[in-house]
Amino acid sequence: MKSHSRITLASGALLLAIVADGFAQPGGMRGVVTDRASGSPLPGVTVSAKSAGDSLSAGATFTDLSGRYLIRSLAVGNYLISFSSVGYRRIVDAPVAVGDSSDVTFDAAMEEIPLDLDEVIVSASRKEEKAVRAPSSTSIIDAATIASRSAVTPVDHLRSTGGIDIAQTGLMQQTVVTRAFNNVFSTTLTMMTDNRIAAVASLRANIPAFIPLVDDDLDRIEVVRGPASALYGPNAHNGVVNFITRSPFASKGTTISLAGGSSSLVQASVRHAGTAGERFGYKISAQYFRGRDWEYVDSTEVFERQEALLGGADPDTLRIGRREAFVERFGGEARMDYILATDATVNLIAGLNQAVSTIELTDIGASQGRDWMYGYLQSRLTVGSFFLQGFINLSDAGDSYMLRTGMPVVDRSRMIVAQAQHRYEPGERQLFTYGVDLQLTRPVTDGTITGRNEDDDDIDEFGAYLQSETRLLPGMLDLVLAARGDHNNHLGDIVVSPRAALVYTPAEEHNLRITWNRAYSTPNTTELFLDIVAEPNVFGFPGPYAVDLRGSGIPDGGYVFARDDNGRPVMHSTLNADRSLPMSVDDVALLWPTLVQVLTGYGIDLTGVPAPAASDIGSAMGLLDPAAGSFNPTGDVADVPRLEATITSTVEVGYKGRVGESLIAGLDVYHTTVTNFIGQFEVITPSVFMDRADVRTYLQTNGLSATEASLYASIISSLPLGTVTPQGVADPTALLVTPRNFGNLGLWGADLSLEFLPHPSWQVIGTVSVISKNFFENLDGVGGLALNSPEHRGTFTLRYRDVGGSFHAEARSRWMSGFRMSSGVYAGDVLPYTLFDLNAGAALPWFPGTALTLSVLNLLDRKHREFVGAPDIGRLVVGKIHYTI
Repeated sequence: MKSHSRITLASGALLLAIVADGFAQPGGMRGVVTDRASGSPLPGVTVSAKSAGDSLSAGATFTDLSGRYLIRSLAVGNYLISFSSVGYRRIVDAPVAVGDSSDVTFDAAMEEIPLDLDEVIVSASRKEEKAVRAPSSTSIIDAATIASRSAVTPVDHLRSTGGIDIAQTGLMQQTVVTRAFNNVFSTTLTMMTDNRIAAVASLRANIPAFIPLVDDDLDRIEVVRGPASALYGPNAHNGVVNFITRSPFASKGTTISLAGGSSSLVQASVRHAGTAGERFGYKISAQYFRGRDWEYVDSTEVFERQEALLGGADPDTLRIGRREAFVERFGGEARMDYILATDATVNLIAGLNQAVSTIELTDIGASQGRDWMYGYLQSRLTVGSFFLQGFINLSDAGDSYMLRTGMPVVDRSRMIVAQAQHRYEPGERQLFTYGVDLQLTRPVTDGTITGRNEDDDDIDEFGAYLQSETRLLPGMLDLVLAARGDHNNHLGDIVVSPRAALVYTPAEEHNLRITWNRAYSTPNTTELFLDIVAEPNVFGFPGPYAVDLRGSGIPDGGYVFARDDNGRPVMHSTLNADRSLPMSVDDVALLWPTLVQVLTGYGIDLTGVPAPAASDIGSAMGLLDPAAGSFNPTGDVADVPRLEATITSTVEVGYKGRVGESLIAGLDVYHTTVTNFIGQFEVITPSVFMDRADVRTYLQTNGLSATEASLYASIISSLPLGTVTPQGVADPTALLVTPRNFGNLGLWGADLSLEFLPHPSWQVIGTVSVISKNFFENLDGVGGLALNSPEHRGTFTLRYRDVGGSFHAEARSRWMSGFRMSSGVYAGDVLPYTLFDLNAGAALPWFPGTALTLSVLNLLDRKHREFVGAPDIGRLVVGKIHYTI
């Protein structure tokens, strides 16, 4: 039985301190915080006070919905009070004197700063900084933009973001990456919610529909493009997306939304946040979604179902090919915040998503998710510049199954993570950020996914990092240097991820970056330990002679193929009396008697032809392409070494700034080199055939006419008679589908964004992303490698919002070039497409707090497929009513 590590970050002493502190007594300092330009109240402003003499913290709070604040229990004396809020210039250390007669009133008016170029981001450097000064290519989707749209998953808000590749694979199913390197089981992007890795436990797959956040709870979405392993460790080699939610102190109240639309869509959500006293805040949210998915017919599922029915299976209970028409999920999140002191906060978060029904693509075919539970528990402690976090991600696949085989999918896996970080600033021109991460992955699949590897598939990863930021020219030139080392118990050496950036800010609204990043990705659970039948009886042979297609990870020792005394590969055959006995690939003639028996069952009578000698008929080998249903000839087989970490190195030059009064421009140009890329799952075991010319000659020699000999030779030479399999596999006759490392590949790319502001109410936004190559032919002599992403994609958005914010409208076009795709059993061409979307919303003045939103994706209903294996995507219309109490 497996043991699971337990990490506890909240000690009993901390809990006792929280309880003992209680709620502060009345008296002290109060006031109202407003927007300087409009005079409207500002909720959620952080207000802190400290003693003027010794700079000790005296109290902290947040403003309520009316912009009011109250700090109690202040002794007589002089204090310094500060106000801070995202999007506004801070008010720092304003002097206030507190007497003993009554509360002191101190009002503040804060000045708004231009969010377009002065946004604050935390994901680029794992600390707060202005986005324009970040040493990475970044984007921020703010709360106003999020609130103006209807979204099925949080990823829908990224559709207009440059450098983001989103493939819609169903009504609520999506894959998302930055800068290419996509696949059906998307793993190359680190997706987070409130700094918690949001991937599904051991599978490491980003499944956006499993994220239980509601739009009303999102404060912003931060995107970091390019390698980020120097701070975030393994598997951030292509970028980070961080969904950041709202503090309950800054967002008290209740919101309810109800949406409906085409595809029988129904969506509902509720969120409530409040406080108890000045230091304790809480929030809770819940959501429900249901809709009829777009239809897709998988020919392999249809064939396998028909075969099972012909074999006597009960059609009412047979799971092969049984796709559920509706997708459905529900979930929610709860959070508690406690302010220990001015700069100390504790957060406790719990979330749950239940996928009642969903279809997800995998490298070995689609799975029907049924009652798949995904949950998490998270604890965070922030004390000044120190950050401590621990979380556990939980997965339970419920009654899910593979659609091509009907086999159950069991996944009760855990991911346990502990992280600590601290910042140290020895002077005004130097800042150090350093930390450690521990990540434990504990798969539990009852043998359904990891098979015979079930008891040896734990993954332990430990890393430490240090980043230095030096202000070479204060306010103008910064040098960022970082290095990280990680150890994985299934990789030999410590992997080092360095980072260097020079950030030049010649003016307040201009930024030029030159960066170099080296990041890495480790093999995931399926790449290391997968052991599952992907397709039974792949050639349709009679029962005793069936050959399975089996998905398999690469063991620590790799795969080694045996050879005979002449150096020729060794095969195993179901036509052999003892399939466990190896045979040389040159001995196919020895299988003739059994082959004749099999052919007799198909009406081909060759019983009068004597068995040939081994020298009469030679052999040929070919690798099955499951998607194409054909074989690619091969002359030999090569050992497959153990998997190594994929190393990604990127050199990038970026600019972001305001050009004139109304244009904001951003341009990133980069070159990426990838070493040891872990490619898609492919067949590595050749099938062995009889040589056609030899068979034809032999049959003619034994009395058949030239016509008969040619016909039968064509049939016989197309039958896979054996499989060249590596040593030590569970089924020596099965074809193995595995990943492998490819060698070096390089590409360049560019992301361009332009935002034109002709009027305070109007925005014109355009993005273009380009990569130089998305398919590499015969890489390393092993095979082709597809990045499963377009070489060109872009968006154009026209947005209007009236000055009072009561009405907004948006028209958007999205276009994408086609690309060649190969990911597991899915291969083919994805055709180019151009789509148009509309979005509009308005507040209802006669119903205060009520707003309506209408979103139309794919307005012209252009049927298109964004991934091979996914359905044709049509128009989706969603209308939503939103009410705030």
